[in-house]
Amino acid sequence: MPTDIRKQLIAPCATRREAILDDIVVDLDLGALLRRILLFDRYIVESWRLAEFAPLIKQLGADGVLSLLRSGAVGIHCDVMEIGELREQGSPSTKYSVFPFYFPDRESLIHEAMVRIDKIAEIPKRKRVKIKEAVAKILVAHLPDEGVRQVQVDIDRHLTTDKQGVLIAASLILSRKIGRNIAPSDFVIELHQVGPGRFDVESNISEVFGLDEESAHALIRSALFGVGRLDLRLAYMKNYSALSGLRDEERLVLEHRCDFMAAQFSPTDQERRLHRVLEIAGLPDLGSVGPGFRIERLLEIRESQECTQFRNWLSSVDDASDHEIKDQVRAVREKIASIVQSPIGKAIRFLTTTAVGFIPLIGMVAGPVTSGIDTFLIDRVLKESGPHAFLSHHYPSLFSVERIEKSIGGNSAQTKK
Repeated sequence: MPTDIRKQLIAPCATRREAILDDIVVDLDLGALLRRILLFDRYIVESWRLAEFAPLIKQLGADGVLSLLRSGAVGIHCDVMEIGELREQGSPSTKYSVFPFYFPDRESLIHEAMVRIDKIAEIPKRKRVKIKEAVAKILVAHLPDEGVRQVQVDIDRHLTTDKQGVLIAASLILSRKIGRNIAPSDFVIELHQVGPGRFDVESNISEVFGLDEESAHALIRSALFGVGRLDLRLAYMKNYSALSGLRDEERLVLEHRCDFMAAQFSPTDQERRLHRVLEIAGLPDLGSVGPGFRIERLLEIRESQECTQFRNWLSSVDDASDHEIKDQVRAVREKIASIVQSPIGKAIRFLTTTAVGFIPLIGMVAGPVTSGIDTFLIDRVLKESGPHAFLSHHYPSLFSVERIEKSIGGNSAQTKK
């Protein structure tokens, strides 16, 4: 049975200081450690290569630390994984690379970390040996290679599809740097992926906030790393079935991402988007289908590639203005109107109303082809794809010609505004 993710936590309990003589020195938050032991079934300590043990032994004593390590209440994550950038010397400041990487191989890393316990002179050697043995027994497995590859895939996907997440992280970093609140709408960051983990970036941050080229690069890099670290934290949560501590920028990006996901998964929001697009396009709503509506046709078009593409497009229209959507659907209205009002449309209307069969009229295809008119419509009208084809052909085929004529005519003035 899967572990309840709310009952486990993976997070550090110490903050690293600047390196001193090439070693790691940390400030231990003993209160955080003790609270987490109390609040969670298991607390996986993200360790700074076991540098926490010197101050921990000083406060709890060697026997107290041994009791903690043997209790089953804690695990230790001692693998150092980070989001990094490989920037070639002299490369333009608009070039970025964002990727997850491990530090030295795990065996060397663990050996180096254990040496830190050996150097704790305040306790006898036999106690140090026992502590190292206890640590070795509760080391958790590192993130598997497949998990690391997935982190890279997620980073690339979020940096290319979720511009708002990058802006949110950058606005928080900018606010700290400048000392006043900066909104994501106050500046521009555009990313263009040029390879796995590699991006060209366009931004006006330097001009708007008076930053030099290197400062602007460092700030944008921190924002990209914020998005990348969130994907790494989520990978940890999945791998260890545990909650994870987040930095402020990671938390804000996660809140945005959850809001975005909630909107995408909300059927009400998707219905709202459809109603908005239909209203702007001047097409009738399914709440008033009228005589002649065929549920079979609805079931038929929902399986089409154009309908799938339309659904995907519909999920992206929240950021588009009504004017932008009008521009996109204007051609749809013109095509429907020209077909319905043309001699060809009138001929097809006659054929369909006299039960000769359903001839291809703006996407309505059923029965055998009966004339050259059909071939013309199939070759010249029905070869478009995606949202345009769905709105101009498939969707109108759910309604009678009279209903479409009435809707197009009644909404023409609104669309021209």
